[in-house]
Amino acid sequence: MDSASFSSHRSTVDCPFLALSDEASVHHVPYVDIHSTTPLLFYREYVAQSRPAILTGALGGWPAVERWTNAYLRERIGHLPVSVNVTPTGEGDIVVGDCFVKPEERRMLFAQYLDLFEAKDPTKGVFYISHQNGSFRSEFSELEGDVPPNIEEWGAQLFGVAPDAV
Repeated sequence: MDSASFSSHRSTVDCPFLALSDEASVHHVPYVDIHSTTPLLFYREYVAQSRPAILTGALGGWPAVERWTNAYLRERIGHLPVSVNVTPTGEGDIVVGDCFVKPEERRMLFAQYLDLFEAKDPTKGVFYISHQNGSFRSEFSELEGDVPPNIEEWGAQLFGVAPDAV
């Protein structure tokens, strides 16, 4: 073994995680237009190989892209109660020291949430909507007409099952 090989081998032995990290580094993440592939091809080329990719074009033709301004949302769903998470820094579901920190969840009208969001007053905390497990249909159902179901169909074909929640 020459000195360069020994040196390389030595650094791998001294810090195996660094060497593994170098091997696993992603130097290029491709953009894949959703209309240029099929769920099966995307699965084969990216999902099955654990290769990252950025899907583009999925929102083309969605009325939501044009309509969803704060004014539109305030008019359409401002009267609806929604689940809002609140944290001092915007970080929730994280480990801080030796504690697992979860955000506080509050119920408020969507218009009240928009008021807080637009004010951007950090002294009141960071307010964000992240309720999961079907919250789009349960809390924002009045907006369903703005979002066609095509992405759900694509995902169901990709993974072979319907989504658990939307």
